Amino acid sequence: MSIKRKRLLLRPDYFNRYYDIFTTIIKTSHMEKYEQIKQLIIDSEADFTAFYEKSNKSAGTRVRNVMQQLKGLAQEIRAEVTEKKGEVK
Repeated sequence: MSIKRKRLLLRPDYFNRYYDIFTTIIKTSHMEKYEQIKQLIIDSEADFTAFYEKSNKSAGTRVRNVMQQLKGLAQEIRAEVTEKKGEVK
């Protein structure tokens, strides 16, 4: 990396711009997990209906799989929240 480029990157205005971009990317990735949870719930509505109202056993298996995916996403989000709370102090 050239000296001129290093000087540009060390200027506060460049640092702030890249910091803002980086934090936006991080926030987006956290929100993506939340969006995944919402989408899983929306997509599985038919399986819930089929299992509870029509006693479709195959739909019950799909419901259990979705619930396992939700559990995993929820645990990831919970760990991220705990980590972020620790950084604030």
